[in-house]
Amino acid sequence: MYRKGYFLTLDAFIAIGIVVIGLGLVLSQYSFKPYERQTVFYSNDVMDILSSTKLYEFNDDNHTFLNMYEDNNNITNVENTVFEQVAEFVRRADPDIGCTYCMEMAKNLTRDIVENSISPQYSFNITLRNSTHEITLFNKTTTDVVGIKNTMDNSSLVMSSKKIISVVFDGYFVLFTGEVIVWQ
Repeated sequence: MYRKGYFLTLDAFIAIGIVVIGLGLVLSQYSFKPYERQTVFYSNDVMDILSSTKLYEFNDDNHTFLNMYEDNNNITNVENTVFEQVAEFVRRADPDIGCTYCMEMAKNLTRDIVENSISPQYSFNITLRNSTHEITLFNKTTTDVVGIKNTMDNSSLVMSSKKIISVVFDGYFVLFTGEVIVWQ
């Protein structure tokens, strides 16, 4: 007679344990989905990094690639922001100036700075435009669990952030529009 109470109590603890584990598994599936607000902030944060962070601020042990650009005299002013330097590379790539590798340097510099800064769950595109050029500096598309590419067309949320970048190079004043598009 006394044992009946032990079995019912043990049965109740097992049932509570199963319910707690089940709830934990269900809730853990939703904890990795970012909020929509996070995508808005992410787009603006990447734009702020590219448009306001000076190149010398990246010169540490994690960004040794900047030394390569400086050693080859490709970066002449470390006070430039990332977008200003990229815009200067794009301007140098103009056929009138004749830098054949400058467009590739613009893309590589952008990739080197942002590639490891963006969370893997986001897709993004970084573009620089002026009246004569539209250059996609970096494009990263993620793949979902099933293996389907997450393009802008099939995305549920796409956020864009734009800024105007002005560059004076060899006496020419050039305006560019920088755009960062982030989607999930």
